[in-house]
Amino acid sequence: MRFFRKAAIGVSIVALTLPVAFVATFLLMPLWSAIESSTRIESVGHSGPADWCFIATWTASLGLAIGAAVLVRRSRTRASASAGETSSLAKAVRDSSSQH
Repeated sequence: MRFFRKAAIGVSIVALTLPVAFVATFLLMPLWSAIESSTRIESVGHSGPADWCFIATWTASLGLAIGAAVLVRRSRTRASASAGETSSLAKAVRDSSSQH
């Protein structure tokens, strides 16, 4: 069951970053034009940015989304671990006070 949950999260991240990358690629048109003029690598055509511009933007947005997901998971794991430590500490205090 855990595998399917992780797979669903991964598919969701990939699906949600596609429209973000599409919009961001067009918003970065000045950057692509500057890259084209300085490197002579075709970045902007008559119909918009080149395919590699979209792939580069999508890869970057995918990396950011995966990084954010990892940070959220780590913070949840730490929060649950610290809550468990607090409970263990409270239990230890109760046990030591009941022994006296």
